[in-house]
Amino acid sequence: ARDVAQIAGNVDYETGNVSYNGNVEVKGTVVGGFSVKSTGDVVILESVENGVEIEAGGDVTVKQGIVGEKTKVVAKGGVQAKFVQDATIVAGGDVVVDSYIRTANVQTETAVNVTGGGASGGIIGGETWALNSIVSKNVGAEGTAQTLVCVGVLPTLFEEYKKNKEEADKASQTKLALMKSLSIQKLDLELVSKLVEKNPHKKDAILDYLKKATEAEQIETACRDEMAVLARKMEESAKTAHMDVTSTAFHKIRIRIGDSETVLNENLDGHRFRLNRGGDEEGVGWVPLAEADKE
Repeated sequence: ARDVAQIAGNVDYETGNVSYNGNVEVKGTVVGGFSVKSTGDVVILESVENGVEIEAGGDVTVKQGIVGEKTKVVAKGGVQAKFVQDATIVAGGDVVVDSYIRTANVQTETAVNVTGGGASGGIIGGETWALNSIVSKNVGAEGTAQTLVCVGVLPTLFEEYKKNKEEADKASQTKLALMKSLSIQKLDLELVSKLVEKNPHKKDAILDYLKKATEAEQIETACRDEMAVLARKMEESAKTAHMDVTSTAFHKIRIRIGDSETVLNENLDGHRFRLNRGGDEEGVGWVPLAEADKE
C-alpha cells in the first residue's frame, strides 16, 4: 500500500502547496491559488476552489464540488465529484459526477457519467469529451449557452495526431534537402559508396549528411506509425462510442461522434446517440434507449 499524507484541515497558506510521493487525503478544502500534486490518489473531503491545480498519478475524489475557470484537475485515473462548474478536467479513467457538469471542459479516455441528482442535473454548456461513452440525465438546457458533447474522439488524441504529422513532415523535408545536397534519389548505401569513391576528400561530409538523413527518415517513419495507431484508435472508438441521455437532450446541443457532427433541432427524451449503422445515412443518429439495448 502507498503512504498517505493526511492534511487535517484545508490546503491554504498554513500548509502551502502539497506535493507528495504517495496518496494524499485532505480533510478540508483546497483553497484558491494552491496546488496538490501526488503520484497516487487524491481524496478531498470538502471542495476545490477557483484557481486550484490538482495532479494525480491515480484517482481524484472530491466529496463536494470542483469549481472555477482557473481550476485544472489532471488525473491518470478517474475523477469523482459532486458537481463540476467552469473547471477543466483531464482524466485517464471514468469521470463520475453526482449532480451536474456546468460550463466546464471535461475530457477522458474512457467514460463520463452524470447521474444528475436534482431536476436540472446533467451536462449544461461547456465541452465534454469522452473516448468511449457519455451517460447523463440531461444534456443542454433551455436558453443556455451552447453545449458540446463529443464521443469517440479526444482533443488530446487529435493534438497528438497533428503534432506527429508536423514532425513527420518536417523530418521528411530535412531528409529530402540532405539527399538533394548529396544528389541522390534514395538513401542507398551503394549510391553513397560510389559518391565517396568519386569524392574521397569529401568522405566525412558525405557520411555526416547520410547519418543525418537516415536519422530524419527514422523520425519520419516513427511519427507516421504513431499517426496510424492514433487514427485506428479514433476510428475504432467512434464505431462503438455512444451517448445515452436518460431524461432530455435539449435542442441546439452540438453532438460530435468521431468525425461526424450534428446540432439537435428538437428536444429528445430518453435516447441513445451513436453513428448510423450502414445504409445511406452517414453521420450521427439516435434511437430510444429502450431500443438501444437490442442493438
